[in-house]
Amino acid sequence: MSKMIRVLAAVLVLGLALAACGGGDSDGFSDEIRDQFMSGCVPGVGEEFCDCALDELEKVYTEDEFMQVGLEAFTSDSDDVPDEVMAAVLACVDKIPSG
Repeated sequence: MSKMIRVLAAVLVLGLALAACGGGDSDGFSDEIRDQFMSGCVPGVGEEFCDCALDELEKVYTEDEFMQVGLEAFTSDSDDVPDEVMAAVLACVDKIPSG
């Protein structure tokens, strides 16, 4: 796996971890969770990439699952990135601003 893809995955995992600190419901991602994810993601790779990645993650996770993945990322010593997170990175990599 390329270094750039691993860095992008790490940024998304940071966003997931921050989102896990918020509350949740089972009817889709709340504005609070979306805002927390974006606040952790945007500074690293930009809003367009993070919007895209969050949309991709919403396709495969309920909010509760999303928060669990974030909590596991936050508390784990592993560098492993869930397949769904990697898929979101790969689907949105073209949204990263150049330069």
